[in-house]
Amino acid sequence: MPLSNPGSVPAAAQMYQPIPGSPLSATSTQAAIDQLAALLVGLQQNAGASANHTQQEIAQMAAFVSGMETGMSTSIANMQQAIAQLTALLATIQNSFKWTDYSPTLLGASSNPTVTYANRVGRYAELGKIVLFYCSFKTTQISKTGLTDTLRISLPKQAIALLGDVELTGTTVQGSLGLAGNTGFVRGGTGYLEVGSKVAGSVTGLVTYGLTSLGLLNSQITFMAAGAYESA
Repeated sequence: MPLSNPGSVPAAAQMYQPIPGSPLSATSTQAAIDQLAALLVGLQQNAGASANHTQQEIAQMAAFVSGMETGMSTSIANMQQAIAQLTALLATIQNSFKWTDYSPTLLGASSNPTVTYANRVGRYAELGKIVLFYCSFKTTQISKTGLTDTLRISLPKQAIALLGDVELTGTTVQGSLGLAGNTGFVRGGTGYLEVGSKVAGSVTGLVTYGLTSLGLLNSQITFMAAGAYESA
């Protein structure tokens, strides 16, 4: 009987169409055998081609999976390297960002004063070239020549020369007769800050040793400042 899908088998299989009711002779029998043999050869060829095609697909899939594994291994290695670098950076930051004590000291432009401190404290930490600091002190007596010198307070580290002035809003100088200054200025390229009075956004003047509001240096002076600047 005819095949239901003639296009799916070799042409040799379609050639075999026995004549209904005809007697089988030796010749017709041999022809039928030859047709069956051709059919088997065709089927074997198709099976071999399908096997080869399947093998190619398997090889392609294996190559794809191998590529994915290589890519994942590379990505994991890159992630591990990034984590190691980040860990090293954090360790460096932790090791460098440590508070260190220093002694804030009153200075002068022409000469430094002789000071008796009731108490004095200063601390700073460095993160790269950024210096964070705070300091405070209280004096009981100051001896100074050149009272027109501005009041200068030492910094823990020299400020960078190109810095200009960095304003420190958390600064006060309190004398016996009132508040002498409320704004600190880190001077670029120096190792000190100066203090001024800032009213309505404008600096009205720097504090000098002879400023009347300091009590002519005969009484307690309380100073405090905090801020950050770039070191040299």
